[in-house]
Amino acid sequence: MILDKEVEIKIGSKNKKYYIEKGYDVKLGDSLIVPIEDLYEGSKVKVNVQCQNSLCTSKNKKIQYRHYIVNINANDNHKYYCSNCSNNYNKNKLAKLNQDNKVLVYGDRYYWTFEENRIKEFMKYIEEYKILDNMEKINSRLYNAICRYENGNLAFANKLNLNIEELFQKKKPNNYYDRNYIIDHIKQFIKENSRFPSQQEMGVYRRC
Repeated sequence: MILDKEVEIKIGSKNKKYYIEKGYDVKLGDSLIVPIEDLYEGSKVKVNVQCQNSLCTSKNKKIQYRHYIVNINANDNHKYYCSNCSNNYNKNKLAKLNQDNKVLVYGDRYYWTFEENRIKEFMKYIEEYKILDNMEKINSRLYNAICRYENGNLAFANKLNLNIEELFQKKKPNNYYDRNYIIDHIKQFIKENSRFPSQQEMGVYRRC
């Protein structure tokens, strides 16, 4: 977005007619202050802009107003993004288009960012292996995706209302509490907090 409220412009042959039609009394060579909304779209005057991606860490900068117009017109949400965020925005938009058209496949970049793909692969894995123990060794790609986007297998299984007791059968090492103990306490946590515990909160079930 543009941070300036108004800027100074100079009247030339390319913008003279434009400003006269907007009601300004000007002649060639005049300099005047105009509000941003009155700027000529082809203006080369520089304006202070800020990337509209809330997570962007880039500094504000000055660009020509005409370049600002090209930037926002290229985005369907009509927002201004710096070069890095603009590339990411367009890549995400393309990934969504590919997902909607069923051409985003396993192994493609951005495949795991869509929940429906994570659910499909998770359920396919359960259908084949029946339990979730040792997933990190059997299918590390799926395991890493579930950990990254779903806070782990246990949380994802609970989110999908699957039978946790049937899916986790492996006996835990001595430095962990008994599986039934963990399940009971997780159920109690959900009942009290209306959500699944985070990985940090899950750490209390590990013996020191």
